[in-house]
Amino acid sequence: MPDEMPHDVRHDSSKGVRAWRESLTDRDEGTLLACLRAAVEGPFFPDWEFHTLFGLDRDEVRAVLTSWPSCENPEDQFSAVNNAMNNLLGYPHGRDDVWPEFIPASRTEVDDLLWRIREASGANDDVRAWLANQLEGFAAMEAENLIRKSSLLRDVVTAARRYTVPIPDRLLRACGPEGLDGHRGEPSPAEAGVSLDVATEASPSSSRSSGMAS
Repeated sequence: MPDEMPHDVRHDSSKGVRAWRESLTDRDEGTLLACLRAAVEGPFFPDWEFHTLFGLDRDEVRAVLTSWPSCENPEDQFSAVNNAMNNLLGYPHGRDDVWPEFIPASRTEVDDLLWRIREASGANDDVRAWLANQLEGFAAMEAENLIRKSSLLRDVVTAARRYTVPIPDRLLRACGPEGLDGHRGEPSPAEAGVSLDVATEASPSSSRSSGMAS
């Protein structure tokens, strides 16, 4: 049975992450540090919810910022960076009005940088494995159960397209123009201009949108 989808499948600590800092440019590093500073010093995240969002206390994220690039715990460093950027993009903080005061990059630029960091670290591979497992579970379901799980299925299929995870034809048809419950669902692959073989789509940077983090 597929698990309930997390609020954002990119929110994780990615234990055992691969080296990811080597490919950062000076501009990348400046954007990354600005995001950490915004998370720690900005008005984006309330204290009462900070640990829930980050898996770390505000002071722990501040320690990652002040000690950069040194770190005692690479997993905490990655988690702070990943969750700062991801939550700035996805958490409904409602403070885009002060974004330019803290971050010298657009949302699109931050999203692109986060994607590259997660690709280099292997974190996106963890998401792909999770999605493949969910799709396998859905593909084995009876039609009645698919209908009951239609909302979750559409979320998983949307994420699978973004992460270029192959989607069984049965599930693509189920998420077609009529939807699973007789109501119009998301566009069929043909309507959306999406190849049935998701694995042969364009590169992640061109096939994805900011959907999972917006």
